[in-house]
Amino acid sequence: MRKRSIQETGIRLSLAAVGLVLLQLANALALLTALGADPFHVFLQGLMRRTGSSYGILYMIASLILLAVLLFFRSRPQSGSLLCAFLGGWILEGFLRLFAGWIGEELIFPVRLLVLFACCLLQAFGIALLTQSDSGTLPMELFLRHLSVRLQKKTDLVILCCDAVLILAGMLLGGRFGIGTVLLVFLSGILTGHFMGAAAQVVKRATGNVSAV
Repeated sequence: MRKRSIQETGIRLSLAAVGLVLLQLANALALLTALGADPFHVFLQGLMRRTGSSYGILYMIASLILLAVLLFFRSRPQSGSLLCAFLGGWILEGFLRLFAGWIGEELIFPVRLLVLFACCLLQAFGIALLTQSDSGTLPMELFLRHLSVRLQKKTDLVILCCDAVLILAGMLLGGRFGIGTVLLVFLSGILTGHFMGAAAQVVKRATGNVSAV
């Protein structure tokens, strides 16, 4: 495996940050529609309602716990995963405040549904770009991959089971499950696969003129 230059590493990390921003924009808009968010954010929403803490704090705590578990099993996270852990929640909270006066339950259902479809597109491309940057991914995704390896089970099966647990726990805590959750799990997952090629091209063009040290 070739060694990356500092410049290439910086470019890849920047692309990961763009992917994270797109992803958290999608999550914020989904939460504001009040039609259900993705399983992890259904869980966080429930925790927030029970504890009174902010998304920023809860997201960071949950992400750091996941990374700590990975470190315990000697799985070393990349810089992109640390970026997601420390900044992901605050980016989400910033978008929630920014769009709170524009998107909410008062909007008619068809408009909120259109917003959800836009969320699926944003989330899918954000995840694809984050993945293809190859500088680290979301702590939850990293944890699930590691868990599937340790359990010797298919990754898709592990993700499905964990999603079910997160949704159930989130609902018990007061989080909202809805059509948005279903769309973000299934439609966004399909779209992510389609966007992988385009995201790979973005990364290739951004790093194409950068030579390794």
